[in-house]
Amino acid sequence: MPKTFNVPINSPPYQNVDGMVLDTLSEELLDGYIDELGNTNKRPGLSSYIKLGSFKTVDGGYWWDGTGVALFNSDGSIYKVSDSNGTVANITNTGDKIESSGRATFADNGSYFVAANGGKMVYSNGTADTAYITDVDAPTAVTHVAFLDQYLLANNVNTGKFHFCDFSSSPTTWSALDVFTAESLPDNLVALYVNKRIIILMGTQSIEFWANDGASPFSRINGWTIQRGIMSKYCTVNVNGIIYFFDDKRKLTILDGNSHKTLNTSYDRTIQGFDTVSDCTADYEFFNGQNKIRYIFPTEQRTLIYNLDQNYWSEETYYDSSVDTRKRYLGSCYIYARDWNQHLVGSYLVDDILKLDVSNFNDNGNQIRVKKVTGHIDHGYPNKRKRSYSLTLQFKMGVGIGDSGNTEPLVVIRFRDDGSSVWGNFIHIPLKVLGNTEFSHTLYNLGSYYSRQYEISFAQDAPFIIGKCLEEVDISE
Repeated sequence: MPKTFNVPINSPPYQNVDGMVLDTLSEELLDGYIDELGNTNKRPGLSSYIKLGSFKTVDGGYWWDGTGVALFNSDGSIYKVSDSNGTVANITNTGDKIESSGRATFADNGSYFVAANGGKMVYSNGTADTAYITDVDAPTAVTHVAFLDQYLLANNVNTGKFHFCDFSSSPTTWSALDVFTAESLPDNLVALYVNKRIIILMGTQSIEFWANDGASPFSRINGWTIQRGIMSKYCTVNVNGIIYFFDDKRKLTILDGNSHKTLNTSYDRTIQGFDTVSDCTADYEFFNGQNKIRYIFPTEQRTLIYNLDQNYWSEETYYDSSVDTRKRYLGSCYIYARDWNQHLVGSYLVDDILKLDVSNFNDNGNQIRVKKVTGHIDHGYPNKRKRSYSLTLQFKMGVGIGDSGNTEPLVVIRFRDDGSSVWGNFIHIPLKVLGNTEFSHTLYNLGSYYSRQYEISFAQDAPFIIGKCLEEVDISE
């Protein structure tokens, strides 16, 4: 007597074990996300917005809340986008440049901003050309700047030191005495952040916490030191007062006050297998109801996504049709332009600033290729042969594409059985023409198996959602 089973098509991916042991979990999810009801969706695309004019990659961005402008660094220059229409100006112009490559960090006091990405700091009021901070007592190799209680804080690369100066006006006056050393361990200070009025000093082997004591003006908070370092200088992100970072063992970790714990480990093996992680960058993004952190590994050409609300990993890619290859996600940095309610993404290919766009189903004209690979599904009977009478899949239908509006986009599905390394033939499933909105599609007589793994992909310029999947099978006794 045939039985009907729910097929775990939409389960989250898990890569910390060999795929052969996965049944209810999946192996891979590319360019899609799982919504709160458990359906797999194609991710939003990227639409064209503006070009900066540098003709080089966009390395970093910052939303300057006090003035309502967006700042981006590219090829050493700082560019200001001053309104939602994309009015852009190079405010470095003939002024001083930061390093020609590398993500900049920014800090502001409402009237001036400071930026640095490994060399000298520059500052501007947003109108005047950027200028170096030239005081001889100011550090000249800085990756991180921050603001606290009218002070500008800056690390000193390849040391354990951080410097500070008065930032109530332009930050041009520094003192040789205004410096402290994080010295709980003899490791270098890699990153510096301020969170909830606490200074977080992150080194290669330890994390220290300092506060304004009203006198020194800063001192270390005794008993708060953590014997754990960070993986790279830009792998840390602040999510509503909670710090997320990869530690020195490449484990995703959260920091809440001085309490820390390791999070989802399902991609640990993947991340620990990377040759280069020192250039990893992180951005927090809340868009289209999805709350996530995007971790970019440029040398590895990989972009991993951690979904904060549902605690799973996935991957986003950029499909390069010229070489038929997936590369890392097109964006190099992300900011939320709050005053305009725009989500802006800098490109790592050229000087494009792009917009996240739920109504766009490509990346600035390039295909988004959704791919889902399930586990080896056996319906709880690994030692019994199953004969598949029917497989019913639920998709978003009636999404005709093309100039005529009635071209049928196609889902492509294939499967392999019993641990085979060879996939079967592709099966093309039409999503039906515009107006035909029946949700389900049924495939019949799909053979027999002990375990079966599915691959579902979709590459066309249309929305895509995978809903429920049911299989009717006869199980041998």
